[in-house]
Amino acid sequence: MPIYNILNKIDFVNRYKNICELYKKQEEPFNIKQDLIKEILFSFDDSIKYVSKERMFISKYQITDTEINLGLEFKYGYITARLYYIVKDEWIIYNRFDFIAKELNSNYDRSRYSLPIFNNKEDLSEILTHFFSIYNDIKKELKFANI
Repeated sequence: MPIYNILNKIDFVNRYKNICELYKKQEEPFNIKQDLIKEILFSFDDSIKYVSKERMFISKYQITDTEINLGLEFKYGYITARLYYIVKDEWIIYNRFDFIAKELNSNYDRSRYSLPIFNNKEDLSEILTHFFSIYNDIKKELKFANI
């Protein structure tokens, strides 16, 4: 499946593991306002939308009959990132980053590298920088592959 080749090519597993390793300690619950989340997200993608049914922000990218989406959920200082890969209305991937990492590498330790934690605005911004870097690399590879 081309998407799995792309994820391996961009070193998805190690990149996500490193994010979780860098942002794994919760100092105290950081209550963040949705307006601040929106402000930070819009600095990465001004077309990102909040989907209340899913209770997450979703960035969408379409190339021909292929759609790749990044879903982001913020809860109690944790950030859950999800990847959706849809081809001709068939959902190929619809999962959290940590589950995808486990699928790509059976030795991936989800108990140690599950969800990154932010303790302040700077952490949040840095984690999102990493997530959008991964997402943009996937989009670039999809475009390059002419899928």
